[in-house]
Formats: sequence, structure tokens, C-alpha cells
Amino acid sequence: MSRNRKPVRIEILPNHMARLKPFLPELQDRLMNLAVEFSASGPFGHALESIYTDTFVERLREWHYHAKSQKSQGILVQRLPLGRIPEVLEWLEEQGYDVELHDLRSDSPNWCIEHDWRKRVPRKLHATMVAVAAHRALRLIGSHTESIADTCLAIARSYPSARIAIGVSTHRQLRRIADRLRGQLEGEPFGIYTSKRKRAARVSLGLIRHLPRGNNGQCDLLVLPFVHETLGDSALERIVSGRYRRIVSFTPFRLCTDRNLSLRLEVVAEAVFPPPKTRIPISAVILPAHGTKPETQFANPFEAKNALYWQNRRRNRRIAEVARQLLLKTKRSIRSIGIDDDDVVQFIQKAAKTGVTILVETPVHARELAKELPGWAISIAGELTVAKAKAGCGILTTELAAYETVIRAGILIRATGTRWPLADINWPWVDDVAHGILIDFRDEYHPSAKTDAASRVEYYRENGICVYEVKSGKPEPQKAIP
Repeated sequence: MSRNRKPVRIEILPNHMARLKPFLPELQDRLMNLAVEFSASGPFGHALESIYTDTFVERLREWHYHAKSQKSQGILVQRLPLGRIPEVLEWLEEQGYDVELHDLRSDSPNWCIEHDWRKRVPRKLHATMVAVAAHRALRLIGSHTESIADTCLAIARSYPSARIAIGVSTHRQLRRIADRLRGQLEGEPFGIYTSKRKRAARVSLGLIRHLPRGNNGQCDLLVLPFVHETLGDSALERIVSGRYRRIVSFTPFRLCTDRNLSLRLEVVAEAVFPPPKTRIPISAVILPAHGTKPETQFANPFEAKNALYWQNRRRNRRIAEVARQLLLKTKRSIRSIGIDDDDVVQFIQKAAKTGVTILVETPVHARELAKELPGWAISIAGELTVAKAKAGCGILTTELAAYETVIRAGILIRATGTRWPLADINWPWVDDVAHGILIDFRDEYHPSAKTDAASRVEYYRENGICVYEVKSGKPEPQKAIP
């Protein structure tokens, strides 16, 4: 330890909460979170204001007994969620502190992986099992019940002596997991915990409020298949009670727009798997839209978007036709939407092999487009089930839903309109496509829509996106797709 650097200590406790000592007031100021607070006042009977809160990063007092003086002395310590530790470590290093990180968590003798675990687990889950072994509090990106249940089975088979609890918040979630797990543990009994049934086993599934409390460290692993719906105050208190030596949780998204939920996820996870990938390059293809020009003036921006984009049936039919032709994945179908350049057609054909997704701003627009695209699934933020399209169809997703998940399609059709930049969503995010193709429209049917489209194209060029425009039925490349 350097003589000129101030020492600090971070301890990760067995209940998966961390504490930093001594307390640093300037650090707590950085960790404060912005929240909205309601009060009973104002002409409407309530008022709201933004405040800074120290939830999950509170200042605590730790008491130590000194035998010599026979007195207890309290020192201030800083509470830290697991997910904030990397940020805190980086700041402390920048400020010239010598940091000692001590992980006080430990595994029981039952947490021992089988030597032949690779034979017991599907190849696609090998990397996941390595991540589970490396992190005591891990969040996995997963949305399908089948894949979540398969991961639970893989852990149970890889650690045949480990005591595993699977906690959910509703009976519906319990049935979804139970139907997939039942009979898959090779003759081993399966435990269930509800208000009416209490059946213990090495691997148990139950409502989190009914899982047995037991002694601290009694359970080797707690699995939370739908953690974003299982983080109420009472559930969170049980999760960090110290009973569970390890935590594995699942969310369908990597980033969360709900700040309160994001903070709670940081409490129960120190790492996210798989890690973020380097995004592949994007090329934009701008097509004519053939929309209907509204005859009335717009009273407000909402009315303008509704008339120009959401309820513009001719534009919606054009978007649907482009989507159908791209899903055919043939050079002829791609040329039919107005693209003649062989290189561009080849790039689009390659990207179409992994699917087509249409991005909209609101569920209203998604439902209007769905009328033209039977069989396509609609993905809306906050839904309990993941949308699944019929064979040969794609997905209609809102911007908010796209922000919370990964778009696994090589082609993204941007039907949102407006003049705003492309939303910061997880696209392109595929391994087998060297290029993501963004389809947008040059909305010349109305002056406002035309101006908005020009703003979008300008944004693409300013951000290094290769733009290929199709005008008057003839393609006019502004820059060749590499």
C-alpha cells in the first residue's frame, strides 16, 4: 500500500450486500438516486417533485466493542449494491484511494460441479455454466420460459448435490416453470412451496413469499426466473436475507428504462451474461413511401403523428408490402421494392436471412400495421409473455419494447416517421450478419413528413451510416455500401 494513498475497504457480505468503510460523504453524493415523490397538496389534491434519495446506498453505523475501554464505538460505513461496485472502484482509484476488496461470501461443500458436467449440459449452455460458476450473483439475459427452465435443469445436473430454490411471484409463473421441469430431474423428487403445499426437496420451486426461511446459508442457490417481476420490498428483503449463498436471475432485457427497477437489479446481480457485443455496421436504404396527404391542419404534434404515420393507411400498406417482399429473401422480391443495384440487393438478401422487424413508436401504430400483416407478432414493453410470430412472419415492436430486449433480425424497417434520431436500441445484435440493413422512407406526401424524413437521413449521414436512396423509381446511391 502506498504511503501517500488513503486506504479504504469494501466488504461483500454473505447476504450479497456490500459496505465501504470509512464512510466518504463525497462518494454518497455521487451515488444518490433521482426519484419522484408525491405529496397531498395543490389544486388537484396531489403534487409531485423530483428528489434525491439514498435508497440502497444508505449511510449506516457499525458498532465495535473495545475490550480495553469496555465501550462500544460506532463508525459510519457506506452501503453498496453489488452492481455499483465497479463504478465505485473506478472512482476511488481516480481519487487516489488504496482499495481493499474482500468477498466474505462462501460456498457450502454441496456446491461442487461434476467432472463430466459438459456431457450433462447442452453445448449451447456451456458458456452459461462457466459464468454461473464464476459469479455468485449473476443476471442472465433470457426471455423464453423454455430456455430459462433448461438453464435451471443444466445447473441442477451440473451440481447434483447443491440445494437449489427457484422463486417466482405468481401462480401463473410457477405453473409455467413447473410444467417444464416436472419429470426432468432423472427420478429425483421435485419440491413445491405455495400457501397450500409445502414439499421439500433438493430442487424446489415456489412462490418466493412461501419459500422456507431456514438458517443463513442453508440454500446454495436461489434462481429468479422472472426477477423483474419479483423485486417488491418484501421479496427483496428475503433475497438479501443471507439465506442464499448464490443468486442467478433472468431478465428479457439488458438495460431497463425504469430507474427504480434498475436499482433493484443492481442489488441482486454483480454481473450480466452474456456481456455486451460489439455492434456491427449499419447501412440505410431510403425508399419512397406513397402516403396519403391529410387535408386538415394539425392542432398538435399528437394529431400530426396520428394522421401522417400511425393511421396513414396508404403508407402502412407500403411498409407492409416492403416487409413481405423482404421476408421472401429472393433477389426478385428485393428488386420489386425499387432496388436495382446488385451489390445492395446482395447485402439485403444476406441480412434478410435472419429475419425482418418493423420498429414503431406506439402500440396504436403496431396494431394498424398488424392489420396488413397477419401472422406477425406485436412486442410491447411490460408484457408478461414474449411475442412469437408465425412461420414466415416477423415482429412488430415498439421503441420501448426494443429498448428492453435484443432485436434478432438483420433488417429493421423503421416505420416510426418523425424527425428524431434512431432510438438507442440493441440492434444490430446478431452474429451471422456482417451488415445491418435499416429501411426508412422518404415521406414526400406532406411537407411536414418530408422535412422529418430529411432530418432522419441527415442524422444517418452525420453518424457514419451509409445511405442509399431510391428516387423516382431509380436508385441513386449517395455512397456505396461497403
